[in-house]
Amino acid sequence: MTLPTRHEMETEIVSQLVTDLLAAGLAIKVENTIDPNGPDMIQTKDRMLILNNLGHMDEQAIEAYDTTQGRRVGFWFFVYGNDGYDVIADYSNTPEVEKLMKTANLMSEEYQDRLLEYQERLAEEPLSPYDGF
Repeated sequence: MTLPTRHEMETEIVSQLVTDLLAAGLAIKVENTIDPNGPDMIQTKDRMLILNNLGHMDEQAIEAYDTTQGRRVGFWFFVYGNDGYDVIADYSNTPEVEKLMKTANLMSEEYQDRLLEYQERLAEEPLSPYDGF
């Protein structure tokens, strides 16, 4: 069984969440981490701009806005560098946000399950020095 790296898990989960938020028609506010001459925060619907500004720090937060109604839908807090599947450390606890989180949560749970299976297998069958590690 091969597992994605921690960084790959984090990237896939965060990318899926951003994709789902944008698909719902929301704008995302993210800290500007790539343009030192630009504003501190960027609110946009540009997926690549959002993703390019994520993952450069140990912790980051995003907020999603319904620009047609002028309201904040919710926030998400990311912590990078732990197990990967747990990159989304906190988020607004509302029915609307829970619905938006469905796919990202399923991905996270799947990665966690795969990691636990892998750890159990290692406990039962320790790797030899010839297993490629």
